[in-house]
Amino acid sequence: MLAVERFTGLIDSTCLRRTKNLLHLPDQQNVVRMITLSLEERIQYDPTRKTMVR
Repeated sequence: MLAVERFTGLIDSTCLRRTKNLLHLPDQQNVVRMITLSLEERIQYDPTRKTMVR
């Protein structure tokens, strides 16, 4: 757990957390883009997708 505590301390000291209200961000936009994967990319992508969809 020491590693987790050190990591948390590092993140806390370097990252600023702000709420959405403070940032005044625009509304989220979802864009779907169809792409064609090469054979090597497909071989890597398919097992990862199966793991994520569970």
